[in-house]
Amino acid sequence: MQYILPMKRAKLSKLQTTTTNEHHTSSSSNSFTIDANPLISLKHFFEPSVNLVYKKLRETTIEAQNRYRQSNDDMLAWRFSPESSIGKSLMSRIRHLLNANEELGRVNQADRVSKLESEAELQATCIKEFIKANEDIESVVDEAYTDLEGLQNSLLILHQQINQTESVVEALQNELESRQPGIVAELMSAMLSKLNETEETTNPTTEGGGDDDDNATSTPDVHDQPPPPSEEDNLDPCNNTDEG
Repeated sequence: MQYILPMKRAKLSKLQTTTTNEHHTSSSSNSFTIDANPLISLKHFFEPSVNLVYKKLRETTIEAQNRYRQSNDDMLAWRFSPESSIGKSLMSRIRHLLNANEELGRVNQADRVSKLESEAELQATCIKEFIKANEDIESVVDEAYTDLEGLQNSLLILHQQINQTESVVEALQNELESRQPGIVAELMSAMLSKLNETEETTNPTTEGGGDDDDNATSTPDVHDQPPPPSEEDNLDPCNNTDEG
């Protein structure tokens, strides 16, 4: 296309030079050349090649203009301005998303508040139960403390009674030893032998798993044993001997 037009222009210039030369040489054909020059100058516009080139140029220019307009419209649309259609649609979409997010936030907040309230109620009930259990434990501890104080008092009383009985026993032993020397050791050895015999008789019955009646018959009764000689009995022979 760049090579066709210069050639046509060269041909046109040649034709014009030839026509001017003919105009100067032949004056008789002056009127004819004046009428023929416009036809010769417009002849190249009616040729098929020029017409084809013109159509191609027109189509390309129209297509380029359309593409330019489309690209310009796209650029204007992608500027995100409030006046553009895409900007308006995006702004409406953003508003819709913000509203949906706010609604979800309210729902989540309400759910969280209800969950916190339920947890607070559960903690309150647990605290009440713990306080009640603590009160019960304190009451049990108080009862145990009172029982322990009673046991301590009873143990103290028993300890005092044991001390008194030990003192009485020691006094009786001393008096008996002073009146009948050696009788205390004999009595102690006799009691120890009896205790050993009772232990030996009770151990086989417990290991063999006998009946209660057999145990009762096998174990000797302590009350059936003869009581130790009292002071009066010990003193009577002495008195009798003195009297004799």
